[in-house]
Amino acid sequence: SVVAVVPLLSPVFGPLVGGAILSTASWPWLFLVNLPIGAVAAVLARRYVPAVPPAERRTAFDLRGAVLLSPGLAVLVYGLTEVAHGRDVPAALGV
Repeated sequence: SVVAVVPLLSPVFGPLVGGAILSTASWPWLFLVNLPIGAVAAVLARRYVPAVPPAERRTAFDLRGAVLLSPGLAVLVYGLTEVAHGRDVPAALGV
């Protein structure tokens, strides 16, 4: 998805842009460079992002999903860690 591109590319381009800024300016510019970017983003969002009307009907809180989220993520991380270390744990391979 387009939304996932920025978090994936930030670790790649962040140090490059930071190094380019620091090669010509001092460290406070690392924080000041975000002000015009944020202002442009706010103007573009105000102009192009449609206003979403409030939902007519609220949905119920998914208690079962909330309860199963943490154990599910723990099992996923465990499985990926075991497979990454080369262990042939059948439960980890099932994840």
